[in-house]
Amino acid sequence: MKKITLTLKMFLVFVSVTNMNAQVINGSFENLKDNFLVSNWGKNFSYNVGIDTGTGQTTSDEIQYSGYVPSLCYSNFGNCHSGQYAMEMANAFNVTQNEMIVGGAVLFEDVTQNFPPGGNYDINTSFVPFNASLFNSYYGYNLGFYYKFLPLGNDIAEATLELFDSELNSVGKVSVPISGVSSGFDYVYAPVNLTSTNTPTFMSLSFSMAKEGSTPTLGSTLIVDDVFINNMTLGTVMNQAFQFLIYPTVAHNEINIQKGSKVANGKYDFNIVNAEGKIVQKASLNLTDNDAKIDVSQLSSGMYLVKSENFVGKFIKE
Repeated sequence: MKKITLTLKMFLVFVSVTNMNAQVINGSFENLKDNFLVSNWGKNFSYNVGIDTGTGQTTSDEIQYSGYVPSLCYSNFGNCHSGQYAMEMANAFNVTQNEMIVGGAVLFEDVTQNFPPGGNYDINTSFVPFNASLFNSYYGYNLGFYYKFLPLGNDIAEATLELFDSELNSVGKVSVPISGVSSGFDYVYAPVNLTSTNTPTFMSLSFSMAKEGSTPTLGSTLIVDDVFINNMTLGTVMNQAFQFLIYPTVAHNEINIQKGSKVANGKYDFNIVNAEGKIVQKASLNLTDNDAKIDVSQLSSGMYLVKSENFVGKFIKE
């Protein structure tokens, strides 16, 4: 009996709710579809299905999911930074083909769809409108979000924001690596590296469970909540109850320390600690309503902790 092998799309979605500033569609992941997937977010992949023309029976690749939902991205009730829902991502495994399927989510416009537009199974981006008026001469454009990451092995996840002009030429990009165990919600605020003076008109925003060049592991999970793009105004509002705010969390030459509204003005000592637990830099800052800067240009690339009394933050030096 002859078999015909077809390739079918498996579309996995993930939804977000409208963000406080509405720049990222459903960036708080509160808007869910009838199938309980998150609106405007999704990830697709392909698998093989065999059709026996004699019997009409079908066989398909066996897919093993590591999350509690058979998809690469889905809503998470209760385990969130704010509201009721967050977005959770996990890898899957094609048992038949003996290959990993990278989890993640891509932002797209059409709320009725379960996956990003386009016929490419490996599509990683979808263009959505971008509000260029968010530009601030001091802060520029920034990507911010909260996350929990529970990796297995040496997994490194990644968030990528890219801006495009009206002709879909890239005008700037930021890729934020996510590594290490984060059992509580950590905050990321990273600037877009602009490469053109053209006005950004569109953007693509995606999360991947595997940074480019890395191999994902079955069982790793990433939870993301409150995704936004703008200047520090929203970041300040969302973090006003925090003791201190560090930004950007992916730094080249310097980091900024912002005092929370419930912290008194005064002098505070900060220690920067490397991955081995060694203090590599100290700073004594007089903090008021104005942000203070710490020069980190001499540090090697890697992840660092910033400690002050009972406060611990972190940033990545590129």
